[in-house]
Amino acid sequence: MISEAIKGFFEGVVKPVLDKVVPDANLRLEAEQAIFKGAMALDLAQIEVNKVEAAHQDWRVAGWRPALGWVCVLSIGYAVIGYTFLNWLFACLTLITGHTVPGLPAPDTTMTFDMVMGMLGLGGMRTYEKLKGLTK
Repeated sequence: MISEAIKGFFEGVVKPVLDKVVPDANLRLEAEQAIFKGAMALDLAQIEVNKVEAAHQDWRVAGWRPALGWVCVLSIGYAVIGYTFLNWLFACLTLITGHTVPGLPAPDTTMTFDMVMGMLGLGGMRTYEKLKGLTK
């Protein structure tokens, strides 16, 4: 299965440049194949690095991926529950004390949701691979 990032980069950047730079169709095809094989080799090398990182015993090496997941969970938890609850609490304190307690600004969850959707998408692909018996 070809990585969508490699495929997109190849079709969007490499192929148009080679079409302009290399006029001979046979040479262009050879260059495309060489570049594509190199990109695939880099992709496979990164997969191996990911495996080694995930299996590492030190939490500072293997723990950054779960940490990113927990940061996303906490961020969404704050945006959905914490922000609303705290602003409600501040409004109640304003009514009870008579002193104005300013509310919190709305959190910007754009980056958080981008990360979560990426992580869920990758998790979904992994589940699909496991269900089809493509990986262990």
